[in-house]
Amino acid sequence: MLVPLDEEGLAAAARRLLELGVESIAVCFLHSYANDAHERRARALLEELAPGVPVSLSSEVDPQIREYPRLSTTVLNAYAKPRLVAYVDELVRRTGLGDELFFVHSGGGVLPAPVARELPISLVRSGPAGGVLGATFAAGQLGYSNLICLDLGGTSCDVSLVTGGEPGRADTVWADWMVPARVQALDITSIGAGGGSVAWLDSGDQLRIGPQSVGADPGPACYGRGGGAATPTDANLMLGILGGDRLLGGAIDVDLDAAVDALARLGSRLGLDAVETARGVHLIVNTSMAQAVRELTVERGLDPRGYTLVAFGGAGGQHAAHVAAELAIRRVVFPSYASVLSAFGLVTADLLYPLSRSFFAALDSLDLGRLEREYRSLEARALATLGSASGRVVSALEVRWLADMRYSGQLHELRVELEREALARGAIREAFERRHELRFGTSLAGGSVELVNLHVLATRPLEKPTVAAAPAAAAPPAEQTRAVALTDERYAVRQRAALPPRTPIAPRTLVEDVDSTILVPPGWSGRVEDFGHIVIEQQ
Repeated sequence: MLVPLDEEGLAAAARRLLELGVESIAVCFLHSYANDAHERRARALLEELAPGVPVSLSSEVDPQIREYPRLSTTVLNAYAKPRLVAYVDELVRRTGLGDELFFVHSGGGVLPAPVARELPISLVRSGPAGGVLGATFAAGQLGYSNLICLDLGGTSCDVSLVTGGEPGRADTVWADWMVPARVQALDITSIGAGGGSVAWLDSGDQLRIGPQSVGADPGPACYGRGGGAATPTDANLMLGILGGDRLLGGAIDVDLDAAVDALARLGSRLGLDAVETARGVHLIVNTSMAQAVRELTVERGLDPRGYTLVAFGGAGGQHAAHVAAELAIRRVVFPSYASVLSAFGLVTADLLYPLSRSFFAALDSLDLGRLEREYRSLEARALATLGSASGRVVSALEVRWLADMRYSGQLHELRVELEREALARGAIREAFERRHELRFGTSLAGGSVELVNLHVLATRPLEKPTVAAAPAAAAPPAEQTRAVALTDERYAVRQRAALPPRTPIAPRTLVEDVDSTILVPPGWSGRVEDFGHIVIEQQ
């Protein structure tokens, strides 16, 4: 039975919303993923009743089955839309870039400004996505393509996987507990274990790190800005991993006494002094990051020993070797622009437009002609959106077809890439069962298979930045040493900017940069490679 849209009810709801002073409206009808006519009519009415108020339709934001994630995603889009629309419009006005203005999105690509303007939810977690792109680019310069990316900053640690140069992908980002944003995103796991995360004791006197953070202001206790909570940064200063009386090239004065006091207070309940507490903080941060890597690898049937760890962010170099050792990973790469790698990664991105649509069908009775028409329709929309983009485009549009599939009776789907030129039932089943076996270690031969959603990833490659090789130095700089309480040994201290390619890096070395420090513990050694990247390996 077809039921007409209750236009009087919609008008009454719109008037009530305006009385409440709403700045943006989300529309989500139960089955609009299958038929969006009522949502489109609702927008037309809202534009008459509430001119100037942005409207987000679930059939445009997330046209997929399951109403709760579709609703939450649309509401989040509406929440961000007024501010982002104003920002994009002002940026276009000031720069005059127009078609050359792109915005990075969570899927690891960039979108033209008009698309970003209408779909702000697609930009969520674009910063961490930039880190994955930057790590992939930097490691690729050295010939490494199977990567575990470890981005350790001030408030969190982001972990992601790249296999064969292809980052892992997810279809949901959790904006908050039980609030899903169903967007195409890179698969990134975040934990509250950054340099500014708070170290604390739970009710059982167990030492914990994060997720709460001191932020940049007041920052760790050692910043001397009134912060009294102990953090990993305070612990690493106490242990000698960080040294001197200034950080960030002299921009931040260091108060070692404040760090010692904060760590001593934290450890007093456990009967530990400041050094012992600092060692505990360092160990827990390493263990937390190693566990996050296990969740992405071991728990999915992947062996982390087959990957190279790429460590970046301001604090990544202080912990990466210990994390790798715990996971039996033998190689770690420290990109030469580690602290700004996420920003650098943004300029390596391609135009990437993900489109989705629900399409429920049993594989055995699937109308292959209809399936191809649905894919071609999505493809045409992508071409219309990306086809006019200018700027640094270097080649034609590339398109990938994917489908969410499951065995009949399952509640969750697996995303499977399909061959665009071979949409045959046998090939589709084979691709699904191969993916199922890789993910779960088994498949059900002859089991009934269903398609649930269709996805198109349309890409237009953009020109990549040119990165010059690191210059050679006239002579090796003089070495200094510093006591490191982590192992009660002295470490050589070397300045990264003065190390030319091919410089060996010995065990028990601290490599300092303006905004990062690399700890090379006993049992590890390496050298400076081309482009200034440092690679260390377990001996």
